[in-house]
Amino acid sequence: MARLTAERCRSYCGSVSGGNLKALLEPHVSALGFLRGIAWDKLEELGRQWLRFGRAMNLSGARDLPGLAEQVAEGLEVVALAERLGCAEGDRWIDVGSGAGFPGLIVAACLPVEILLVEPRERRAAFLELMLAQLRARGRVIRGRLEEDGIRDERGGLLDRVEFGWASARAVFSPELWLTRSQTLLAGDGVTVVHLHRGDADPLGREAAASVDGERWSVRGYRRFT
Repeated sequence: MARLTAERCRSYCGSVSGGNLKALLEPHVSALGFLRGIAWDKLEELGRQWLRFGRAMNLSGARDLPGLAEQVAEGLEVVALAERLGCAEGDRWIDVGSGAGFPGLIVAACLPVEILLVEPRERRAAFLELMLAQLRARGRVIRGRLEEDGIRDERGGLLDRVEFGWASARAVFSPELWLTRSQTLLAGDGVTVVHLHRGDADPLGREAAASVDGERWSVRGYRRFT
């Protein structure tokens, strides 16, 4: 895999003008009622990296900090949902189709979980690896996809099955397909995180264990049912 080097990354990481994520998001965060403090230093560093690498690596459509803050806010809604459902230190979390790291890198920055980021595209996977290292997060990146029979790597090989307490996927599958396919990833009463438009009905008629509503999205958690 082609890799970004820490030296190259630092060369891009000057300060971002026009405020910071904490100033833009603190009112939203206060309304969500987090149980633990937010790792703003880690989120600010991620913000710098997303804006510096965003265009060159096609990471995000955001071109400025306010635009990026909207995406970070959605990731923090996932964190708030996990807190409400009892996310604990050492829980295993899988984020499928991680892309630029929404919400996977935000989860890694804010929750004490062991995370697996699954992303098929080489450059984005390299970016995710570098960010996990900079966050000093417990986790790794796999280039691959979630198929009907499990996670397959970039060569088509089926990875050994590992059970997770949490599974997220942002804009990869329809809510119904994601809720169904994620069941094979979860252990016990593990939770699938589903992004829905506000006001949407629960997929498959399932009742959410908890939900967090933002301006546009309703982030809901569903316990394993198979």
